[in-house]
Order: sequence, then C-alpha cells, then structure tokens
Amino acid sequence: MKNLLKGQIPKEYRLDYGKTFSEQTAKIYKKLIPELKKLMSGHYNLSVTQLSDWLRSMHKHKRDRQRKQQSGQLDKIDQRMHVNARLSEKKNRRVKATIKLYERNDANIQEFDKDELLPMLLQNDCHSIEQSDSENESRQKLPNNKRFLHVYDREWRSNKLKHLLRNVLDPEAEYIQHAKKQRERIYDDDMYFTSSEPLKNTPEWALDKAKIEYDAADDVIDDLIQSYEDCEPMELNLTEPYSDFLLNSAEMNSIRPEDLDEIGESSTTQQRAERSQKGKEKATKEAKEDEEIYEIFEADKYN
Repeated sequence: MKNLLKGQIPKEYRLDYGKTFSEQTAKIYKKLIPELKKLMSGHYNLSVTQLSDWLRSMHKHKRDRQRKQQSGQLDKIDQRMHVNARLSEKKNRRVKATIKLYERNDANIQEFDKDELLPMLLQNDCHSIEQSDSENESRQKLPNNKRFLHVYDREWRSNKLKHLLRNVLDPEAEYIQHAKKQRERIYDDDMYFTSSEPLKNTPEWALDKAKIEYDAADDVIDDLIQSYEDCEPMELNLTEPYSDFLLNSAEMNSIRPEDLDEIGESSTTQQRAERSQKGKEKATKEAKEDEEIYEIFEADKYN
C-alpha cells in the first residue's frame, strides 16, 4: 500500500500532511480511494471504509512526525523509542530464558521462587536501560572503535539480582537464539545508573536496602531545601529510619532539665530577667540623682 502511494499514485491525488485529513476528504474519496481500488483490483478487494481508515491512520502518523520534526523534537523521540524497544526485547529474551531454565530444573535458578521471579521479570522497570554510543556522542569510545552499549543500572537492584540477570539469564538467552550479541556491553554501575522506585512486591533478596535508604534520606534533605526556598512549612515523617539524624539534631538543641533553675526557667530566660532588673535599678538611680540636682538648684536660687 505504501509503495502504491509513493510511486503509482499521481502527485495531485496524494495526501498533504500539512493539512488535516478532513480538509482533503473531497480529494480522498473522489480521487485517491478510487485510484487505489483500481490499482489493487485482482489482488485485494478492500472496501471504501477499510481504505479510508488506513489512510486516516497513516496521515495522522505522518503528520505528527512532520510537526515534531519542525519543532526539533523528532530525534529525541526516535531515540527514546529505540531505547524502549531495546528494553522490551531484553525483557522478552530473559523471560524466555527463565522459562527454559525452570523446564530443565537448572541448578542456577532453583533457589528462586518461580511465582516471584517471573512477574518481576515481566516488568520493564526490572531491566536496565541500554544506550548506544551513536545515540550519545559524548560517551567514551572503545580503543578499537567497536560499537557498544552502555548499561544503566537501576540502583535498587541487589547484587544477587544483577548476577542472575547478567550471568545466568543473558547467556541462556544467547544460547536459545543461537546468536551472539552484536555490540559489547559496558557495565559500570557506579558511573552509569538510573534512580527509580523499586517494583511493587519485589522480594527481599532482589533489593539493595542500603542504597534505597540512602536515596530516601537524600530525598528528605532535598525536600527540606526546597521547602526552605519556597518558604512553605513541611511536615516530616519521623517514623522512617533515615530521620534518626533529624531527631538527634532536635534533641541536641533542646533545653535539658539540668539547664533549668528551680522555678523551671532556662538559663537564657534567667539572664533576660537579670538584665531587666539591672535596667530598672539604673533608671531608679538616675531618677534619684536628678531629684538631688534639682534640690541643689532650688537651694542656690533662694540664697
């Protein structure tokens, strides 16, 4: 169908992706569709409705890509689509490999509960994103200029889960497909990683609790800074483990019992009261001196 539109349809009958579909319906129904039916006769017998739906769908797709290209967003969108497609393929390979290993009762996978592992592997967020050198030219190149993929680890995954994915399932997937990876994978989890929330119902062995708690504490600090910058009050969740340092800090700066005098006032309050009393005594003294000077002045006046 696409070949017919490209090469055998007269130019004046073709779709104009700069206009909406409804703006050219007259041309589509009176000229384009009859021409398509004539060219396809003897091979396919499609109705006007079928051809119209197909043309509408293709017009929408082409028009959308044209508008994104004009706005400069097309390359970024295509790159994201390639990354997502690569991630989905990886997921499918690993799921197939897992099923094969369970069928063979392989020792490398027997310790993992099938009902826990498979639902986790079926989610894209369980698998690491891979980005090619051509998709990001700033990445370092290999000495032999061989094409490669950077693997971006998900921080919440434990070493046990990563070992299972990379050293057990990936080799099995290659064996099943009878094909080797065309690009070398670069693993550097300290440099290439993504921060994301752990999957729901993830088994304990698959979680790196140390990194999860560190990220949670880091998020609290970021929220505190943002709250201060926005001048908005923030309610802290003091039940989380990472909030211990906040409680300790509050305890260090609070008034302790030994800092209080007999009537329950803190040293700061007592000092403030003493300064107030000294101020009153000074004012009384000055008033008395003024009175004495006035009496002396009046005595000299009558003498």
